[in-house]
Amino acid sequence: MAKHLLQHIHRTTNLGRRKMAELLQEASLRIHNKSQLIEEIVAECKAFRVTNARNQPRTPGVCEKGTRPGAYWEIDFTERYRVLEYIGNFRLLAELSSPFVNQRWFFEVLKYPKSSKANVINGILMAVVFFIVRIAVMPPFYAYLYSVYGTEPYMRLGLVIQLSWVFSCLILDVMNVIWMYRISKGCIKVILLIRREKATDHLQNGKVD
Repeated sequence: MAKHLLQHIHRTTNLGRRKMAELLQEASLRIHNKSQLIEEIVAECKAFRVTNARNQPRTPGVCEKGTRPGAYWEIDFTERYRVLEYIGNFRLLAELSSPFVNQRWFFEVLKYPKSSKANVINGILMAVVFFIVRIAVMPPFYAYLYSVYGTEPYMRLGLVIQLSWVFSCLILDVMNVIWMYRISKGCIKVILLIRREKATDHLQNGKVD
């Protein structure tokens, strides 16, 4: 009976060992062999194991490869094969725009109107940063790619890494152009909405510019 209760709690909350023990303590539930039962239930739960990453022991000088999601976070080409490290880090600069993109979700959850000052400022910053780190960098990036194409270091990479480098970047940049178009369209829409609201306020106040 106790095990079934703990299994139900774990399945509905996905809590780990410590959090489940704290929950039972707060609820003043006394269960015989509580710690052992919790340990068994959490260990048996496959969904919990694959969705809760944690630090893994590492061997110095050895690049481990995990057997489950989140066990060892790695970028295979840059960390496992030690190639394209400059390219990998250069492409990661694109994520500088992510905080502004994610902030839109927070404003939406907090029910900020799209025409609010915070939303507009964030939208403008998002558009500017997105353009700088994802669009403006395309010409120098592909110029560099063209300059090394066919060289001996490029040929030493092998066909798999060459294709992965070129086609993954092309696909991502096509998506970046589409996103930039949508972001620009959204910014223009919000700016026009603000101007329309201001014009309406002026008319209601008896002011016509």
